[in-house]
Amino acid sequence: MVASQQEKQELEKYLRKNLKYRETCAEFYDHILAALEAKPADGSFADAARQIINDDFGGIAGMRLIEAKYQQASFKELRDKYLQAILDCLKFPAVAVLLMYSIVVYYLVQQPWYSLVVFLGLMVAMRMIPGILKFARYVRSGYVFADSKRSARDIFYRWVDYIPGIVFVAVLCLTDAFNSTPLLIVKKPVFNMFFLILCGWHTVLFYKVYRKDLKTSFKIN
Repeated sequence: MVASQQEKQELEKYLRKNLKYRETCAEFYDHILAALEAKPADGSFADAARQIINDDFGGIAGMRLIEAKYQQASFKELRDKYLQAILDCLKFPAVAVLLMYSIVVYYLVQQPWYSLVVFLGLMVAMRMIPGILKFARYVRSGYVFADSKRSARDIFYRWVDYIPGIVFVAVLCLTDAFNSTPLLIVKKPVFNMFFLILCGWHTVLFYKVYRKDLKTSFKIN
């Protein structure tokens, strides 16, 4: 059995309605179409597709379970890449670059013209880079089933992108431990240096993990 264009569209619509992620939609779509080739040409497309879904995946419930496991595996894969990228930055020559960057940041925060406004401006500029990368990935991946679908990898990228903000808020919440206030803490050069180094380092790590996805498209042919 060879599916017609209309039948392919019906299958796409069905998968899009019942599944969350573009990767699993694409994989199930390709698998079902390939399996249909072994079915009799005079049979019902809907019945054949339903049988494949039930026999090969255990129905929609089974497909959703596969999706959940795929998402968990994707998160673990990206988490391990991020942690490995941290370790790689502690090796030569990357650690030398990190050290030089830290020296430049230390010199910067000691300048008389350096202020809270400059600090916040630099923070915003560095935090824009992950956002630009995510937007580039969204444009690159395009649309699936005539509408955008989430990627199973989005959860990790959303989580890891919050790391500087989580640390920033955590430090501000601990200001009593420093016998200070949030505003005074933010103005301290040591605090400024710490967060500029953290955000710069984090941005590099984010790109190292993210760059493969920038080249990936999940469009269904």
